[in-house]
Amino acid sequence: MNEHQIRISQEKDIAVMLHIYDYYVKNSLITFDHETPDEESFRKKIQAILLSYPVLVYEINHEVVGYAYASLFREKKAYQWTVESTIYLLPKEKSKGIGSVLYSKLFSILKLQKIRSVIAVITIPNEESIRFHQKHGFTSCGMIEDIGYKFEQWRSIEMMRLILPQTASILKEPILLKDLSPEIVSSSLALPS
Repeated sequence: MNEHQIRISQEKDIAVMLHIYDYYVKNSLITFDHETPDEESFRKKIQAILLSYPVLVYEINHEVVGYAYASLFREKKAYQWTVESTIYLLPKEKSKGIGSVLYSKLFSILKLQKIRSVIAVITIPNEESIRFHQKHGFTSCGMIEDIGYKFEQWRSIEMMRLILPQTASILKEPILLKDLSPEIVSSSLALPS
């Protein structure tokens, strides 16, 4: 029987996360990166995100097969309740429900952090990603045509937004990931047995 786990990413995950990302840089329009970052810059990026937001990895039998994270949407203080979501899976693990579980756990932690809006930026055409985000409650909030250039062609993006329900006043400042109780984060990531 396969053992499945979702957890906060660690230093040991960086190489495999970068390997997963490399596939999408070289073979898809999902990212506008033209070159895969080196391991050190990728490590610094993940470490910087982890100061504020979750970076989750999905393991099957102790092998990382995908990851998802939230990152700052824009710098200005008025945007502090808004994040951008990112998710990457090994191609062989797509359409198995792993992405849905990752997103579900990511959003659970973001709710604890008092985040209100999650923005997904999707290169179009990409009906698979549009449907995936719609399934998770995202709605379209606009398209920007010909905004990025990759693989010898101008590319457009679709912006989608998810509003997370909040039980407390949204006007309280969001809670950084490092300030959440580790026990609460762990319980949010537990998978049913």
